[in-house]
Amino acid sequence: MKTASDRCPECGKRFFIYDERQRYFGSPVRTCKKCGGQYIDRRYNEIAIEGIPKSDFSKKSMIVVIILGALILYRGIYITGYKPLGMDGFGRWILPVTFIILGIVMIVVGVAEIILICTGKKMEKFERLKRESEERMNDRSYAWTLKQEGYNVPEQYL
Repeated sequence: MKTASDRCPECGKRFFIYDERQRYFGSPVRTCKKCGGQYIDRRYNEIAIEGIPKSDFSKKSMIVVIILGALILYRGIYITGYKPLGMDGFGRWILPVTFIILGIVMIVVGVAEIILICTGKKMEKFERLKRESEERMNDRSYAWTLKQEGYNVPEQYL
């Protein structure tokens, strides 16, 4: 089986453009919607092999996001009344309004993530993903496919 980057290795169909730092959870064995060929997509992580990422449960990083959002919000409010931006009319409001909206979004996202972490909803989601991953890994042919592709598959699944 071939490994895909941004195109299907069989037919060359271009995939959705993604951020390399983004992690997805699920089976790395994917099927092309155009040609039906199977390939390995390294963006996907099999939780039964790699474990639940502890970094996704960091309240400190969300507090940093909230603080940065508050600073951006403050700056947006501050420059709202600042005349020498060199713009008149509608253009004068674009930068402050952008800062205000960005700051509010960062604060809301940070607070929402902390709530999900504290209530256990985020852990419930990862536990569900782990159960699904373990069900896939119990299929020995699937586990061997991953092993042949270089994944560190525990012996219990082989």
